[in-house]
Amino acid sequence: IELAKEILPDKVIYIDFLNDKVQVTMKVSKHDTNVNVEEGETIPVEDAVCNNIDFENGNPLILEDINTNNLDDKVNKTIKNANLGSYLGIPIVFKNGERFGALCAAHHDKSTFDDNDIKLLQKISNLFTYYLELERQAYVDSLTGLENTRFLLLNQGKIIKSGGLSIMLDLDNFKLVNDNLGHHVGDLVLKELGQKLKNFTKQFDDAINVRLGGDEFFLY
Repeated sequence: IELAKEILPDKVIYIDFLNDKVQVTMKVSKHDTNVNVEEGETIPVEDAVCNNIDFENGNPLILEDINTNNLDDKVNKTIKNANLGSYLGIPIVFKNGERFGALCAAHHDKSTFDDNDIKLLQKISNLFTYYLELERQAYVDSLTGLENTRFLLLNQGKIIKSGGLSIMLDLDNFKLVNDNLGHHVGDLVLKELGQKLKNFTKQFDDAINVRLGGDEFFLY
């Protein structure tokens, strides 16, 4: 954020996280604008300006006069509440195409975003994505995409204090799959199970899926 602020010192710079349900504003720069953006602010994702970024193609959303837009009424209500006059949203996307959120710059008045400034902000977004990828490698199982034992150890105190239902499971006779069909088929089975666990726990906001190792898994 500090690097982005040096490029656009007259704008408020902030990072939004988006999932399928909500947008959360994670960090906001110090600023002198009248933009109403606060850290920790959470809104439904369909109300979010950032949700209109072209994440699939990695293209920024540039609204130099945000009052002349083709966005829906819910998003325009958010724009009015935040007192946005102009907006730039740079997508933050993992290598696998999964979106994390956006690096945003905004002002309460109309403004112009220079092409070079946009390119510099895209480079900062790429650096942030690289950091997120390194963090993910440390705490996510590379085969299934579930959390790993390092993540579980880091959060075990929080899990114990919060209570809830814990499930441990493994695959019966999984060794036979590897021995008879090969480890590459065994990997496909584990990937499929990982995806099924993700799909099952989507209905629970705080669910955790962990691959302990081999064919052993932990759900919370």
